[in-house]
Amino acid sequence: MLYPDATLEESRQMKGPLGAVMFAVLRGMREGGATEDELGSTEALAKRTFAALSEHDCDVLVDVVQARLDEARQLGSWVESEKLAARLTMVEAHIVHDALAQQGIETQIRHEHLAAGDFPNPGTDVELWVRGIDLERASELLQAIDTQSAETTACPACGAENPAHFGQCWSCNGALDAAPAAPSGEATDE
Repeated sequence: MLYPDATLEESRQMKGPLGAVMFAVLRGMREGGATEDELGSTEALAKRTFAALSEHDCDVLVDVVQARLDEARQLGSWVESEKLAARLTMVEAHIVHDALAQQGIETQIRHEHLAAGDFPNPGTDVELWVRGIDLERASELLQAIDTQSAETTACPACGAENPAHFGQCWSCNGALDAAPAAPSGEATDE
């Protein structure tokens, strides 16, 4: 278990499912450095607000919280995340991050702040992490990106060479899968 039994017992002082949510919020605020005054006013506001809710509204909120917790469990926890790649530059990390995001895989870029102030720093260790359940698919996509990185394609609009996995030209922002644009001043068939 990630929490000591005393924490669970302490949480039970706030009754009901919404009390559990409020306990988590207040505990997070405390751990994040909130003052006792901030904690007290937040708790008082929540108690006053929750007391004014209808039973139906409370049920809806509890259902929403439960659905979100179920979604999080299905996605897998970041606590169980895996390192996908290390020793990346910031640019490399963001290129891979964006490519994986386009495929629906969330990533975390770690240690980016270490690289930001000392560019270029060959000792920088920017890392890209994914949830454990996404590691296999993310690794396959990363391998495909590495393979495609050696290939290039010319932009149909401006002619600039781009890595084959780019969807948009680095130079003119044109779509790389578009038909070549007619040169300016030339008539086009209608």
